[in-house]
Amino acid sequence: MGSISRTERNGNVRYVARVSLAGKQTAKSFTNERAAKTWIREREAAKSDLTGRPDRDPVRKAVEAHLSDAATTGARLTRKHLLENLGDLEWKPLDTVRPEDVTRWRDTLVTGRPWADGKPLARTTVNTLMSILSAIFNEAVSKGHIPRNPVKGVRRVPGASITVEPHELITAAEVRAVAGAAEEPVRTMIRMMALTGLRPGEVCGLRVRSVDLDKGVVRITEQADGHYGDWGWKAPKTPQARRVVPLGQATIELLRSRVEDGTAGEPLFLTELGRMYSTPRLGALWRRAAKKAGVEGHSLKSLRHFYASALIEAGRSPVAVSELLGHSSPTITLEVYSHLWPGEHAATRAAVDALDLS
Repeated sequence: MGSISRTERNGNVRYVARVSLAGKQTAKSFTNERAAKTWIREREAAKSDLTGRPDRDPVRKAVEAHLSDAATTGARLTRKHLLENLGDLEWKPLDTVRPEDVTRWRDTLVTGRPWADGKPLARTTVNTLMSILSAIFNEAVSKGHIPRNPVKGVRRVPGASITVEPHELITAAEVRAVAGAAEEPVRTMIRMMALTGLRPGEVCGLRVRSVDLDKGVVRITEQADGHYGDWGWKAPKTPQARRVVPLGQATIELLRSRVEDGTAGEPLFLTELGRMYSTPRLGALWRRAAKKAGVEGHSLKSLRHFYASALIEAGRSPVAVSELLGHSSPTITLEVYSHLWPGEHAATRAAVDALDLS
């Protein structure tokens, strides 16, 4: 039998519903008691569907199985994120999920999640979660558990590219503050990302030989494979991500001792225990340093935007910026950074003023 407890924090009342399913207790918080009671009734009803028939398994059980099969840290974290954001799909039996259910779930993720204080997910994240869910249903279809995949045919969220506004950019002072609050080698990794625009997986996957001090460049030919600790590499995100990025003199000096004292084929950045960094691990260390420095609202991706904004301000073309960032096409670069290119309004005014209609 489920239970409901009333809590109050900072003047906000919440109703926490709890119910035991398959020997484990699960809980969810609501703003009103009626919603909490409805949730408990739905969870209790789901118990009767756990009859050993795979088609009657709740979506949560299928996602948990998919999570246990994850081969990399990155895959585990992404699948865990899906598990935490199933919303109304969580306890629905697989064979009862319809495309309209998936559509409502998708829209809830985009507009605001009731189970996360109304916070939405980024459109790219929603599309990623939809792809994972679709793969889970495809597996159920291939095993003959259900006749069709309800995610198939549901459109992904359009306009998933994030547009960067000038006021959203991290400042040089904030970058210095976060880097200063981090321990080595994370401090150097943060500075390098801000000075080269490398993706987190790319900086984690750098080898000593990736940096050419004489030519003043870093060659991106691979990225870390997502395992924290183990040494491993995989292909870059896209073919265009294979690139050569020029290094400023400050960056060269920042890396000089690591390159000169390192072994060519080994990772450029290692923990004290000789472990290789992963994107999730680096992200966690960034958040820790940012909190310590009092810098809010920024992630590792902010360092990439910081670098791109410097190139744009220096007058580099969209094609040049796209190549240096390793985007798959200049179109993506323009979608993300269109608001950062200066002078468009002035150029438009000049063109209009040149028109003679007198």
